[in-house]
Amino acid sequence: YVLLHINQALRLLPSVAKGGDTSRAERVGEHLTSALEGAERIRDITRGIRTFSRVDDRPHDALDVRAPLQAAIALIDHDLRHRAQLTRIDRGVPYVFADEGRLAQVFLNLLTNAVQALPEGKADAHHIRVSTSTDAEGRAVVEISDTGAGIAPHHLPHIFEPFFTTKAVGDGTGLGLSISHGIVRSLGGEIQVESALGEGTTFRVLLPPATRSQTHPGFRRPRVLLVADDPAMAETVRGALGADHDVTVSTSAPKAMELLSTADYDAVLCDLHMRSLHGRELYDRLRTSRPRLADRIVFLAGGNVTEDERAFLGTHRHLDKPVAREALRTALDRLERDGR
Repeated sequence: YVLLHINQALRLLPSVAKGGDTSRAERVGEHLTSALEGAERIRDITRGIRTFSRVDDRPHDALDVRAPLQAAIALIDHDLRHRAQLTRIDRGVPYVFADEGRLAQVFLNLLTNAVQALPEGKADAHHIRVSTSTDAEGRAVVEISDTGAGIAPHHLPHIFEPFFTTKAVGDGTGLGLSISHGIVRSLGGEIQVESALGEGTTFRVLLPPATRSQTHPGFRRPRVLLVADDPAMAETVRGALGADHDVTVSTSAPKAMELLSTADYDAVLCDLHMRSLHGRELYDRLRTSRPRLADRIVFLAGGNVTEDERAFLGTHRHLDKPVAREALRTALDRLERDGR
């Protein structure tokens, strides 16, 4: 294809060089443009093949899911263009910790299902939409939707089972979705599916974001001491900090004082209202014994705050309960940047 268009352009060049025939010059440009497009498709397919060849060849790495997604699209582009119009929507995604080849295999399986759900030769009447985004939990989301016949409700609970298929004999092994499901689960993610007969199907891949230590090798997770005598709140805050922080929880203020007397922490999250010791009293003790740590306290305060407490919080770092995940992370990031 590429050589054909280059040869056609070369045949026209002598007459173009003589001048006077603008139509031939335009045809040369068209042939060269077609040759360039063909070369770019070859490049994309080659990149896709290289991506797939790396399966099991190297350890997981922090990567942008759009790279293996593009590799899968390049490999199925020829079949796709005869059955549907492709729409890409990119709303931004976090890096994930995965093997690029295996992730490309997942996306290729899902794209193949979408393409095969559509009749050949009716590309103008059907659509495949591929979108990337970030959900409320910070996970990378890849959605692949088609306008095919849809999946019957009684089949949906079984689609990830090995060898289960709704295709005709010889058209599929029934392993693609099962393998994809296993790969995604091994990465700590999940695959969701929504389908309506006569309307189409959407597969949604959700993957946890790579931690800071995964995206920045050698990164030391900040050490955080959480002081709160409410176990439920303590677990909520610990979960919000995720794997990016090394969190120690103390539900006893006296025990927390012992820890603070012997260990260093990058931040101290302290509930203002504790039964055994008021947060301000813990702060006052630290100011005397370990002033550096006193400057690294972030207080967690509820709605029942006295005027004196409100005045105290006005001059110290604090967050309102219930603590929002993003507010918590922002406060700790700011503390880290301040270097105090």
